[in-house]
Amino acid sequence: TRAKQFLANNAMKILKMIQALLEAKGDGEIDATEDGPATLEVLGKSRIEGDDDQNRDVARECNKLSRKYARAAARQLGVANIVRRANITMSGIARNAIELAETTFGDGKSDCKFPSGFTLPNRNSSNTVTLSSVAYEKNPVGETNAPAGTSIVGSVTDFHVQVDDEDEPVSGISPPLELSVTLTDAERATKNATSTFHCRYYDESAKQWSTQGVNFKSYDSATGTVKFTSDHLSTFGTFADNEATTPGTTDTPTPAP
Repeated sequence: TRAKQFLANNAMKILKMIQALLEAKGDGEIDATEDGPATLEVLGKSRIEGDDDQNRDVARECNKLSRKYARAAARQLGVANIVRRANITMSGIARNAIELAETTFGDGKSDCKFPSGFTLPNRNSSNTVTLSSVAYEKNPVGETNAPAGTSIVGSVTDFHVQVDDEDEPVSGISPPLELSVTLTDAERATKNATSTFHCRYYDESAKQWSTQGVNFKSYDSATGTVKFTSDHLSTFGTFADNEATTPGTTDTPTPAP
């Protein structure tokens, strides 16, 4: 429709302006209490229902912003900063590289926990690690390769690590990372102990959901919390069968490449 096309055209202009802002501002110039919320407000309104390409662009900019935001928060080690806006929640926290074991980061509804004894290879106490997450209430990446007969529940969340301002790949983790996502009250009302959940990560290169390295762990119907594990960090989503089924029926994960 004309209205949708008009919004799409303006949303792209907004994205280009935000891209220019992020490129122009150094980390020291990002105000964690002003730039983050204001930009998220705009990005949250740039989403267009059914336009996967547009929404992936929005998600990409949100992820970039969250990493800058987390680095800005690095001036206060161990202090979590969380910004909530319509459709999007961003969190950032900084840690010393030798203090990551059993650290949990996220926004309290979508969280990631490093296993006991976890360390980053070739890092020491001189390295500052920034942990960031962006949770999307509405799926920003589409449903390609999503399990048939399911709907996405909770937030789609991107988790990321940087060391001294550089992206740090986190993969091949054993024991694996522990992740959790909490369903909304409305979603909880339609699920019970017999509901089946499928946890997946979004493969950016293939532009589809994948089970590689991801394994469903449990669902607590009292709290509406789904727990799963992963041997790598990425963008994660949780899908639930549209009707209650036999307990324990979940995706069989394949090893990460």
